[in-house]
Parts: sequence; structure tokens; C-alpha cells
Amino acid sequence: MGSDRIPESRRRRVRRRAPLVPTECVHPACCQPIWDVDPHTYLCRMHALFAWSGVQAAIKSARIPDPTTVSPTGGWIYYLRVADQIKVGYASHLGDRMKAYPPNAELLACHPGTRKDEQEIHSLLSAHRVAGREWYRPHPEVVDRIEAARAKHGAPIDPFLQRRSA
Repeated sequence: MGSDRIPESRRRRVRRRAPLVPTECVHPACCQPIWDVDPHTYLCRMHALFAWSGVQAAIKSARIPDPTTVSPTGGWIYYLRVADQIKVGYASHLGDRMKAYPPNAELLACHPGTRKDEQEIHSLLSAHRVAGREWYRPHPEVVDRIEAARAKHGAPIDPFLQRRSA
């Protein structure tokens, strides 16, 4: 047996060990049991809620629109990709509206707006319409409009995630 080989008795012992999964909070100096809401979050209830409050504060400070709330104008203009088409629509409560779309739909951008704002956007993008009055091909002019909305209002919080967890 060479000096670089592990003895057979040692190899068997290593193979029998169970994987190490924390049972206590991984926050320094905390010994509380982990909160079993999510199997991949190794924090106690207090530290998990503290982390979530930090996420919420970051969202507010970054001006990220939350489409599950009511907008200041009473509605939302949204840009949604389904397959190879983009929809520009209006909803008074976007979180509820998203339930009508398939799970593979991607919310690209959203911002507060009115039905009149939506109609103006439709007339600006009318040359790129593919189906109905609200569906467009991903032409550079349409994509630029979406990028401008994201630059001004931030990336949207995905209401699909909330829909799937409900």
C-alpha cells in the first residue's frame, strides 16, 4: 500500500457518514432550532424574519414596483412575454390578472398607469402588432419601450411566484 492511499478501514468509515445538515440556526452565536418552513433555509424563525425584512427594505429603496398592490394611478401597465409574443396590457390588480396567463409567461416590466396610457402605448407600437390589439412581436422598438419602463420603474416583483405559492 502506497503512502498516498487511504487504508480500506478508513474508507468504509467515511462512506457510512450521513451528510451534514444543520439542525440549528447558522446565524453566528444562535443556537435556536431551524425554522422548518423551507428545507433550504437554515435560520431560526427570528433570523429568517429579520432577513426577510431586509429584503423588503431593499425592494422599497430600489423603487421596485410590487404589482400585487394597488398602484397610485389605480392600475398597472404591464409587459408580458408568452412564447415569442409580447403583450402590453392594463390591469387594476396585476397579481390577479397574471392568474389568467400560463406558468411559462414572463412579466418583463410594469408601471403605474391608466387605460388611456395603455391606449397611447398601443397606438405607438401599432406597426408591430401581431394578434389582437395587445400582442406584439419582439421588435427593437417594443423591446426599447420595455427597457425604458424597467429603467424608470425597476424590475417588477414576479406575481407568478406568489400565485404558485398560494
